[in-house]
Amino acid sequence: MASLPGNTEVADRFDLLADLLELEGAEAFRVLAYRRAATRMRETSASVAQLALDGRAKDLQGIGKTIEEKIVQIVETGDIDALAKRRALVPPDVIAFMHLPGLGPKTAARIWRELDVTTLAGLKEAAETERLRTLAGLGPKSEEKILKALAFQADNPDEGRKLLGDGLPAVLAVVDDLRTLALSETGSLNLALERIDVAALVVESLASFRPQAEARQIVLRQEMLGDLPSALADPVRIRSVLGNLLANAIAHTPAGGSVQVRAQRSGDYLTVTVSDSGEGIPADLLPSIFERFVRGPGSNGSGLGLAIARDLVQVHGGAITAESQPGAGTTIRFTLPLEPLEQPH
Repeated sequence: MASLPGNTEVADRFDLLADLLELEGAEAFRVLAYRRAATRMRETSASVAQLALDGRAKDLQGIGKTIEEKIVQIVETGDIDALAKRRALVPPDVIAFMHLPGLGPKTAARIWRELDVTTLAGLKEAAETERLRTLAGLGPKSEEKILKALAFQADNPDEGRKLLGDGLPAVLAVVDDLRTLALSETGSLNLALERIDVAALVVESLASFRPQAEARQIVLRQEMLGDLPSALADPVRIRSVLGNLLANAIAHTPAGGSVQVRAQRSGDYLTVTVSDSGEGIPADLLPSIFERFVRGPGSNGSGLGLAIARDLVQVHGGAITAESQPGAGTTIRFTLPLEPLEQPH
């Protein structure tokens, strides 16, 4: 066998794997495990490759059996072919700009797939022309951060690696967001419960999506039925659920169409309904849309959004359902208990 790769070389390979997993929409815990493993490898003076071959990689904190097996695979085969094939599917600059401060892997993937931006020059143009604002969650502040990061990189070409360090909080924030799925499924998701004004939350969410809808010539409507009581919920999580449903509805509704959000009391629950006049969901796909990695025709998403929405609603003690007719639009409704049925963990 040729000389063993050094810790930095193996760690760099794990960072690349984590990047690809992020762009491919993999489970958050896998991405985080690879990033943590890379950090541990750079911190230790012992040969990680030799430890793995000796079956002792677990001696390093945070290195489990799966990571150990991956290290052995990299050492013995280089993992060159598999990495090369996956890396070839991603435009060269996408890996670079996914680490820019103010961006992050999840947003980078959306910009690439939804706006067809594949180069740093294209990203700069999209920020300067406000094109980025057509994506939910990006606004003037994001554009400013991206332009500053691009200017820094242009002036300091040898400092590119430092961008990862500067952008790490944003990257970890994205990882934490995606970890929600794994945490909720294991009962480990903590909720910051408080009394929330659902009507106000709906109004705020629609306002944030209005520029995107107007750019696509889609009308947003709201309907509050009756005097709505407050609900006991985590506002950040529920805003995420509603944002996901609105983003999907707008993305799958043609110009001239409409998206409506309705909120009403239903017994001991509040019901929020998002309806669109879009293309609808194929009948064979409808029963599984809340499962992981299920994507409709033409979808550029990771296939995790609705699975996360389902889990967030369920951990609150509510339920989420979908109705759709191909060519006649989709309606998704979720419920929130006015009082917790059982204290979430």
